[in-house]
Amino acid sequence: MGLVMIGRSLEEMLVAFGGLKGRYNAGFVAAYRAKVLEAERLPSEQQRVARAMAKRLELREAVLGVMDRRMGFLRSYIRDAWKDKEARAIRLVEAGFGELRVAKQMNWEVAKGVLKRAVKFLGARQDELMAGENMPVGFVVDFGVMAEEICSGIDVYLRMRMELKVLRQTKVRACNEVYKLGMEICGDGKVLFKRNAAVLRRFTWKDIMGLVTPAGAASLRGEIKRKGSFEVMEGVEVQLTQEGRIAIVGVTDVDGRFEIRSVPGAGVWRMVLLEGDVVLLDEVVKLRTGVRSFRRIVVSD
Repeated sequence: MGLVMIGRSLEEMLVAFGGLKGRYNAGFVAAYRAKVLEAERLPSEQQRVARAMAKRLELREAVLGVMDRRMGFLRSYIRDAWKDKEARAIRLVEAGFGELRVAKQMNWEVAKGVLKRAVKFLGARQDELMAGENMPVGFVVDFGVMAEEICSGIDVYLRMRMELKVLRQTKVRACNEVYKLGMEICGDGKVLFKRNAAVLRRFTWKDIMGLVTPAGAASLRGEIKRKGSFEVMEGVEVQLTQEGRIAIVGVTDVDGRFEIRSVPGAGVWRMVLLEGDVVLLDEVVKLRTGVRSFRRIVVSD
């Protein structure tokens, strides 16, 4: 909205701008407006983030359920089928138990690998596992169906994350391009109207944002570093969620800094920091109306 206002002000003051630089004409105004509109029309990532988060939670419950319950059953069948301790240890590794701990930490590729190894193991060792009325007849089929559903769900989720990344990069590039152009217009406006305070405010970004920021809005800035090395962390996803609202998302830049503007309303928000699919931090933050809050965050490895 702020960039739209710059376009309106430029059009109203076009004669003065045209006297300063030849590029300022009706064609320039039309091209600028088209770029602003194109950037605004790019899909918002917030709804897609909300869907991805819901899918992640669904997968988390499914993966933990299989790893804790179904893999627990399989462990007991292996224990009873192979009484020799060394033989049993070999079979557990064959069945994927060696990577079970990593899989339960939501490493999706490892989780898929564990499930596929378990399915392969069950197919190869079915007769030995079922001997002596040990493993039930339907366990192999049931486990295979469940594993396939989860692996397919993981693939869907990973595609959602990749699409989000591409969408975010596309939108950021488009917004950065038009923002840069808007700031160039503002810079020329400050040269033209430095002695006219009323008009100057229309080309001062802080004043423009003061006009377009919703009443009661808050904002959150911060920087994120790694504990011990104090290395800045680029590309960390910062999610603000509140019951009944779509998630608001920011991403740290090359300096480990982020800013989430125009948070709709004060109060308590849940802040989650994600590096890929690893949750670095999950805590509540309290934001105040009209206040630009700042958080300096250090996270453990």
